Amino acid sequence: MIDQKILKQIYISCLKEPNGPKIFIDLKSIKDRFLEIKDMAPANLDFIFPVKSFPHSTFLHAIAPIISGFEFSNQNEFNLIKEVLSPDTTNLASNFFNHESERSFLKGNFCYDIGYLDQIDDLAPDSAISLRLKPPLELYQGEKTRFGLSEEEIQSLASQDKLCKRVISLHFHLGFERTTLEDIKSTIEMCLGYREKHFSNLTSINIGGGITTLSKQDLVDLFTYISNIDLKFVMEAGRYFTENACYGVGQILSLRERPHGIDILTDLSRECHLKWAWPKSFNILNTRPNQQKTKSSKTIQILGNTAFEGDTLLSATPERELSFSKGDHIVVDNVSGYSIAWNHSFNGVPAAKIIFL
Repeated sequence: MIDQKILKQIYISCLKEPNGPKIFIDLKSIKDRFLEIKDMAPANLDFIFPVKSFPHSTFLHAIAPIISGFEFSNQNEFNLIKEVLSPDTTNLASNFFNHESERSFLKGNFCYDIGYLDQIDDLAPDSAISLRLKPPLELYQGEKTRFGLSEEEIQSLASQDKLCKRVISLHFHLGFERTTLEDIKSTIEMCLGYREKHFSNLTSINIGGGITTLSKQDLVDLFTYISNIDLKFVMEAGRYFTENACYGVGQILSLRERPHGIDILTDLSRECHLKWAWPKSFNILNTRPNQQKTKSSKTIQILGNTAFEGDTLLSATPERELSFSKGDHIVVDNVSGYSIAWNHSFNGVPAAKIIFL
């Protein structure tokens, strides 16, 4: 359920500016969630933020004081954060090294994350290296992913002693679809095995993000497990901290009754505005109170205004009868920060306006 205070703020905003799709971000809730999880975390766990999962300067500048650093993978992402770097920040450059020419005036610690062996040739000979690894093959994520170095590729590095000594971090990312606590633990064990065999200078293990499938108790158990290992750990979760505080809002353009329920066409589009977002619930804001209302408790299908057949935001059956009309607004929850990155116009459908609450 969407908080009533948030709905009121969105309602007022839609009264002032009714037209056009919007994405609202509750910045305070995101910061509070970060602080809550940080309070639970052990002393040997740092949080960095993957810029790609919410590439907006207002957001990144707001969270910079409460995290340890950033992960970035291209010039656009780097430009969004370079003004907030400090001598204390830890920053991971993933498969991206073009910013080295700007290092002379930058602050912070940098480690270069390698996903392909030939990228090592692009680095200065004294650069600290992080290796992104494929998860164990017995895991679904290890079998399916195209990202990360295989065991065979790691073995090929083993004979290069100078190179192995430059490796200070191992990095994996299991994704958010079906990750379990045991998956994370077994992949950490794999990393510890590589440290024992090849990487004596290892100082940290980066467990990536993809923790949205974990319960709060799973997190407590993970933090306890990590606290008993004599290494620094890094977590770069993005979606976990943001999607419960981001909302998509569209104005109702048309209504159509069908045998199964009601189709509601809005100016908010999954294809344009909610890429990589999976709304779970919706609210209707009666911003046109004087309009004649349609009343229904049937299944409602919320549709985007593009020509794509699959542009469906959400299909849900309300718990009670709802009333709505053209011109009213629909609010959907669980919008990912990745939607900010994908947000775009298409054939007359405008990009969503980003609004911070």
